Amino acid sequence: MIDKKEYDRKYYIENRDSKVKYRREHYKNNREQILKRDGERYINNREKKLQQHKQYYIRNSEEINQQKKKYYVENRGQILQHNKQYRLEHEEEIKQQREQYYIEHKDRVIQSVIKWQINNPKKVKEISIRRTNKRKRNLGFKTLNTYFEGSVAHHINKINIIYIPKLIHKSISHCLETGKNMEEINRLAMNYILENI
Repeated sequence: MIDKKEYDRKYYIENRDSKVKYRREHYKNNREQILKRDGERYINNREKKLQQHKQYYIRNSEEINQQKKKYYVENRGQILQHNKQYRLEHEEEIKQQREQYYIEHKDRVIQSVIKWQINNPKKVKEISIRRTNKRKRNLGFKTLNTYFEGSVAHHINKINIIYIPKLIHKSISHCLETGKNMEEINRLAMNYILENI
């Protein structure tokens, strides 16, 4: 006697091309109706599906995490290479996403940074020392005016500094090394100096 499963499998293999062709034609001819039907089905069953996925993950979270760890260990080099390539190709997009995330979750980001600084005092000190040493190596400190209460030292170039109010200094984010916004902040600084001679 012929096994039904075996018969169905043979029948499918023999007629696979015609079935695939039929399905493609059917989809082309009825695309709008199929998309509408699938969209309605998704909307109607969305909550149910999400609950099922959540329950499945809760029941199998340990196993899923083990599989993820195993996959990462086995494919670490590939994953790191892929991530590096992705970051290079989508640098601007990632930057915009980070800026948007910071705007939307500013308090959360600040709390996270503070928490990290509390938990990693040695690293914070290392970073601070490295930054200070870098500035000392590369920048001069020739003052063009005198210090006053509430002022900060602003480098207008790699050698010269002028003291300007902290509020003006923080009004525009800038970087001497990259040249970011240096013209704008220097203009504000010079205007302040000229007005207060």
